[in-house]
Parts: sequence; C-alpha cells; structure tokens
Amino acid sequence: MLTVAAAAESVPLEDLLDLAAELHVTEPWRESDAVLDQIKPRLDQASDDQRAQYLIMRSRNRGLGGDLQEALDKIPDILTLDIAANRRLRAIGLGANLAMLSHQYELAFDYLNQGLALVPEADDPLRIALLYNQASHMHTGIGDLHRARTYGERAKEMAIEAGDARTHCTAAYRLAYVDKTASQYEHAESAYRKALGLCRDASEPVFVAASLYGMADTLRRMGEHDEADRYFSQAYQAHQDNYYIGGLAETRLFWAYLRFSQERIEEAKALIEDLELDLTRLENWELLADYHELRSRIARREGEYQQALSHQDARYEARERFLDHDRALQVAYQEIAFDSRVKEQELALLREQARFAELQEQSRRQQQRMRHIGYVAGVIVLGLLILLLAYALRERHHYRQLSVIDSLTGLFNHTRFFDAARPLVYEAGQQGQPLTLVLADIDYFKEVNDCYGHLVGDDVLRKIARCFRDALIDHGPVGRIGGEEFAACLPDRNLDQSLALVKSLRRMLTECDLSEIDDPITLSFGIAELLPGEKLQSLRKRADEALYRAKHEGRDRIIVAGSQPA
Repeated sequence: MLTVAAAAESVPLEDLLDLAAELHVTEPWRESDAVLDQIKPRLDQASDDQRAQYLIMRSRNRGLGGDLQEALDKIPDILTLDIAANRRLRAIGLGANLAMLSHQYELAFDYLNQGLALVPEADDPLRIALLYNQASHMHTGIGDLHRARTYGERAKEMAIEAGDARTHCTAAYRLAYVDKTASQYEHAESAYRKALGLCRDASEPVFVAASLYGMADTLRRMGEHDEADRYFSQAYQAHQDNYYIGGLAETRLFWAYLRFSQERIEEAKALIEDLELDLTRLENWELLADYHELRSRIARREGEYQQALSHQDARYEARERFLDHDRALQVAYQEIAFDSRVKEQELALLREQARFAELQEQSRRQQQRMRHIGYVAGVIVLGLLILLLAYALRERHHYRQLSVIDSLTGLFNHTRFFDAARPLVYEAGQQGQPLTLVLADIDYFKEVNDCYGHLVGDDVLRKIARCFRDALIDHGPVGRIGGEEFAACLPDRNLDQSLALVKSLRRMLTECDLSEIDDPITLSFGIAELLPGEKLQSLRKRADEALYRAKHEGRDRIIVAGSQPA
C-alpha cells in the first residue's frame, strides 16, 4: 500500500486521492487527513471532480475533529464546482449533516431538500442511499419517526442494490436509532446487534463505535447493567481510537449514569471529570443538562446539598437552551415546508399567468363576450393565488418570530438575546465605548407559583417584563433568559448611567399592580461593565457572579461586579 511517507510529488495525484479515500473509511480521520495535507499543495493541478473529492474528505474530517463551522464553510465551495450529480449529492448530504450538528437547522433542511430534489438526476444508488440515511437521521431529530423509518428502509434497499457494505451498515444503525428513540428497546437491541455485525464486516470504525454505544445505552435502559457495562467499555475505546469527541462525550456521560446506578460513585465521577467543557464547546445543551442532573444526584448522595442545588440551576439553564434549539429545529422544518409551498404556489402562479396570456390570445379570436368572461376568470384565479402566496409568507414570518421571541413576555428569548448582545459587545470593545450587562432574578418566585398557582406566576412575569421593556428597551436589547431571569445589554452606557436606569426600573416595579399577591415582589440584580479586551462570555460570568452574591446576601439589592475579568 502507498504510504504518506512516500515522496508526494512523485506519486500521481489520482493515486494519492484513492489512498486518502480508502483511509477515509477504514482508519481514524487523522490518517486520511495526513494524506490530504500532501495533496493540498497540488490542488492547482486537480480537476473540478478531484478538487470536490478532496474538499468533501477534508470537510468530513474537520467535522469529526469538532471544527463544525470550518467543515460547513467548505460545502458552498464544493457546490460551485462543475461536478456530476452523484458527487454533488454527496456534498449536499454532508452539508445537511454538518448543519444539523452545528444547530443551523434551516440550512440543514434546505440542503436536505436540495438533495432529495437531485435524486432523479443521480444514477448512483450508493449516493442516494447516503442521502436517505441523512434524511432518516434528521427526521428522527424532529420526532417524525414514521418518515425517519421510511427513509431508513429506502437507504437500506439502495445500499443493498449498490452492494455497498459500509452504507448498509449506516442504514442499519439509523434504523436501530429510530427504534431506540421510539423506546422500542427490544427491537432496538436486535437492530443494534445486526448493525454492529454489518459495520464490523464493512470495517467502518465510526459506526462500529456508534453501534457499540447504542447497544450499551439500550441495555442500560432495559436494566441489563452488566452487559451494558461491557459494551460501554468497548464504545469508549472505539471512540477514543477514532478521535470522535462528540461520541466519546456521550459515551462517558451515560456510562457514568450506569456506574452511579451500580453505586460505583467514584468511578462515575472519574468518567465525567472535565466533561462539562467538552459538552459546552460542542454546544450539546441536552447532554449538558443530563450532565448537571447526574452531578446533582452525586452531590446529594454525598451530602453536598448546596453543590446539588447549584448543579440543578445549571441543569435548568442548559435545558432551557436545549428547548430553544429544539424549538428552532421545529421552526426551521416548518419554514422549509412553507418555502416549498411558496415555491409551488409561485410556479402555479407562473403557470396561471401563462394560461391567462393564452386565454387573452384566444379571446382576440373569439367574440367579445367570451373574451370578457375569460379575462374575469383569469383575474379571479390570479387574485386568489396572490392571496394564498401572501398568506404563506405571513405564516412564515410568524414561525420565524416564534424562534426568537419568548411567547409569554414578548421579550427576546435566551438564544436571541445573546445573539443580539454578542455584536454589541464586540463593537464596544473595538471602539473603546462603554457597555453594561444587567442580569436580574425574581426573588422567591417559586413560592409565588406554589402559593398562588402558575397562572398568577405567569401574570407576574408578564408585568415585570413590561417594566423591563418600558425602562430599558430604548437603550438596548432586553430578554427573558430563564424561567424567572431577565437580562439587558446597554451599549454606550457606563456603570453610573446603567445604575440610574436600574434604579428607575426598581421604582417602576414598586408601582407595578400586583394586587393578586400579598407580599411585594422584589428582584436581585447583578451588573457588570465591559472591561478592555473582554469577551461576552467573561462579561456574562462576572454579571452572573454579582447576581449570585445579590441572592446570597439577602436579595432585593444591586451588586456590581468587580473589575477583574472572570
């Protein structure tokens, strides 16, 4: 076999690409990446098809290494090349997968729809099978398990037709994942065993590792702890061998859950040591919420109740962020569905316009009365189609609003608020302008819900949100970033000016009509002014620490963060 150590200039470019392609599916991604490094200086000699092959492999390797945005940025470059439908289909499927992993859901479904529309032009059952596999995975993610299973079965059929063992392995794994998601654990166990056998026969290391983890987690859910422990151990080693950070993090977390249930507390703690950093970098908020839940249980078991409470707070925040992303996924799917309907209606409108023109031509050769009837009918149909198109566009705008606005208060939600704050912090830092971040938390809000009920609690949230909007909305973005937590980003406002605004807000709160509650509602505030060169993450952490102090020093007060970066 040709090796990377060979003099790259003396080896034909086609042979190097073939070697990289072989390593790409049989060895950990770093092996093929080393060959791609040898190819890179010679890309100016490559054809469009060879360049596309190189970029597809490089993009997938970057994704496996955790650099999702860098991987995703390569997809448009591939699609500008003059390549056959089969190669284009492979790039589009990869783009859909990378966009899903990086939470860019609208882009993911856009790529998927492009790929499905391209299927009739492709004649390679292997490429079609890969796309159907991706469609199965994405529809599992939005909970459409019937469609996910249908696409999975199509992928399996196309893989068998192509005679490709690796794609057959992938399709089997996707179908097993659908069964596990549907809580059909006995079916899932059988399906994972089949997938594991196929993937081992196909020498597909990434999906061998994924199937080992799927089997382990299924057995854990079935209560087969000893056998689950064995599979977790194998999955852990396999993900390490493949350098797949995401798979390794998920395996470590749920193996730790298993060890905890077996009363092997120290082993569970060792498995999740430093795991929070990996999950945060991957922005996997669902797993991060599960991580904090496990840490809270361990802390309670060890009598560390304050630490357990801290992890529960972190769990609620991560869970809220996951729900934001989950809602964004559902909205993205709906937007793409609306886009498809709009395009169909636009085509129908064009067809109707063409038919209308034909009617006009015919009307010139007919009697005056018939010309008039045809004209009126065409105008009516055209008007109806325009109304339908306008309705669809309004609906799309409505769904887009749902993805960024908190439905209860009308303020920005967690994701939209920090997306709005991030460029303001960057611009203030670049220009040396002042900026202040204000975080606030309603004191004893759980007692309001417990004593008066959630309907009263929701009314309190709405009225407090109105005070925030009236006092601060003209100065910068305002959002509800948690259950009872609010935030405001105030550009061009120094600490003294921001304190004056917050004090004005507190006066509004005292005048707020909360007659349905006996005790006054108060808030605790943490305020941090942007330091030179400081990023949003550090600014938020300092404001969070100030808010924490306000809560623990008696509540109903304003605490200003220190001047040292977090």
